[in-house]
Amino acid sequence: MQGKGIGVFVDLNVAQKFYQLNMIGVPRGWRAFATRGYSDRLNNLAFEYSIAKDWANGKEPLFVIYGGGDTCRRFAQENNCIYINPVVTTKKKLAALQKIHEGIAFLGEEFSVKKQLDKITPFTHQLEDFRSENSKQIQSK
Repeated sequence: MQGKGIGVFVDLNVAQKFYQLNMIGVPRGWRAFATRGYSDRLNNLAFEYSIAKDWANGKEPLFVIYGGGDTCRRFAQENNCIYINPVVTTKKKLAALQKIHEGIAFLGEEFSVKKQLDKITPFTHQLEDFRSENSKQIQSK
């Protein structure tokens, strides 16, 4: 794929014993890496990020973390990475808001869960790019 100009990310979400084997064929200086975030294995995430930094030969790697909740999102923010919030997470939030909307009456109040639901889609705030100092958010459409 690389030979045809298609960008490729090295997937670092492998068992620890395969980290070295996983890098076979990846040229030194490669900068695009991705992994799955797990809140209960932050040490692995930090180690995978160190692999990416080492392999990038002094350049800043493009490091993408998929999921893992607030813990992994915070890691992405602290390390200038990209964090992808899984669509299923947002869908669960939507379902919870829908249950609130159906089960609670707000008498005489302007608050409307329906208005909140209308603002959110499964892709709202799915991709957060923490590489810039401004921590800009990119919303997928």
